[in-house]
Amino acid sequence: MPLPITIIVDELDRCRPTYAIKVLEEIKHLFDVPGVAFLLGLHGQQLEHSVRAAYGQGFDSAAYLRRFFNRRYSLKSVSLEPLIAHLIGLLGINESLLVHPPILRQDAHQPENLPNNELISDYLRAYDLAARDAFSIMEGLQTSMALVENRSVDFSYLLPLIVSNHLGATDLQQSLFVPKWKFAIGRDGFERGPKGVQFDDYIKGIHAAAQMSDRQIIKATENGNAFAHRVAQFGFQNLSTARSKQYYLLQNYRDLIKVLSRFS
Repeated sequence: MPLPITIIVDELDRCRPTYAIKVLEEIKHLFDVPGVAFLLGLHGQQLEHSVRAAYGQGFDSAAYLRRFFNRRYSLKSVSLEPLIAHLIGLLGINESLLVHPPILRQDAHQPENLPNNELISDYLRAYDLAARDAFSIMEGLQTSMALVENRSVDFSYLLPLIVSNHLGATDLQQSLFVPKWKFAIGRDGFERGPKGVQFDDYIKGIHAAAQMSDRQIIKATENGNAFAHRVAQFGFQNLSTARSKQYYLLQNYRDLIKVLSRFS
């Protein structure tokens, strides 16, 4: 028996909704003949969103799509940790410049430091990002580190900003899933007497402190605000005498993201 002609269509879910539907309907009505087989690689849920975007939110997109597929296969999810480790090496990211506070696992009493690739992977999972998103996120991190000119970056705060920019948001996005650990935070700079702070609470706290003036940060630090202390550890805006923008300051991370968006 002769083999069929096999036509592969990849990433149909990333096309314009009306175009994706047009392609499916033409495949079904024009090429549904013996000896021709179509193999479509796509994200099923995303394609369902595209169908609903075209026909309305109340439309049964799952039933509609079943008309076009004889068989469906789900691929196993990719482990993000090896991919992130590979991208760190491939992009030449200096891990010694990646700074983040320690974390507290569930039922643990002592904070610990996660390897960078594990922590970044947990961030991606928290925002429900896939392996394909990792490339853009890591390239954003690489560009950001080039802009800070070999200074340390607090990627526990920078990464959510990069993710939000990647998602096309104009402001910090809340995570969709909560990691199984908390950030270890203490009154005196995250070192002594740490307690666990939830993922989003930590990021919101840093984000709020980073928008304070130098005077407000100093006062908040004196009052025991650990988030302000974290921001202060990277320096103050008004104490910077260089003419160029000091993107390594947490106060300037939002400006750093604005520059980063130009490279997208």
